[in-house]
Amino acid sequence: MFHQSSTCVVSFCIISLSLLPLIIIADMKKTITVFCMIMFLVAFGYTQTEVATIEASVELECDTNLENIFKVLVFKNKYETVEYIHKFRGRFLLKYSLYQNDSFLNRSFKLIRGFSYYELLPDSMPIEVPDRVEHISKEDINKYLEQLNYTPDEALKDYKDFIQLIKLEKEVYMNCIDSELAKGEASEYAKDKIYNYDFKPPGSPLLPFQTEIITKLNYLKIFKDFILTKEEEVLPKLY
Repeated sequence: MFHQSSTCVVSFCIISLSLLPLIIIADMKKTITVFCMIMFLVAFGYTQTEVATIEASVELECDTNLENIFKVLVFKNKYETVEYIHKFRGRFLLKYSLYQNDSFLNRSFKLIRGFSYYELLPDSMPIEVPDRVEHISKEDINKYLEQLNYTPDEALKDYKDFIQLIKLEKEVYMNCIDSELAKGEASEYAKDKIYNYDFKPPGSPLLPFQTEIITKLNYLKIFKDFILTKEEEVLPKLY
């Protein structure tokens, strides 16, 4: 009996030892499989995070690029304003507008210099509208232009130069515009209005006509068509 038991034990040990490599290999395969699964999940998670980071970076870059495109309107408005002032120089500009903080000349000065011309005037200067219509004298307008220190040629150069900077990254800007146009009515710019696309001389109605109002999304399309596609130097007039 004892001999039989010993024989069974020995046989079991021999069989176990012979199967041990297979058990180790199976465990190794299982370990490797689990390890690969973990690495795949880590890599997949990293990739997803990386993609999300890249998408956020591209979106942020496009936001900056679109803001630059809207900034072109500021240069356009500066140029058209300075051109008008130099062109008419007092033929149609009233003298009292120098003394009114909210007048065309003062608003124009603030647009270009960052503060009102009214702030440069002595406190003793009159601020009431005179009883009779009086045009700006040559001396007064020359003082104004001297302080403005900005000519139509300089304004046009700044306007074109800023557009040229955008053209240097034409494809990048084009992609950003196309991405925004593809959103259609879902775009944040679909309802935002632009009221001052074209320059409004003094005396124009305070509220523009409906045909003079465009959305920011429409403006992006105009910019793409004329500046990036047709390679125009400046933006077109609406009408």
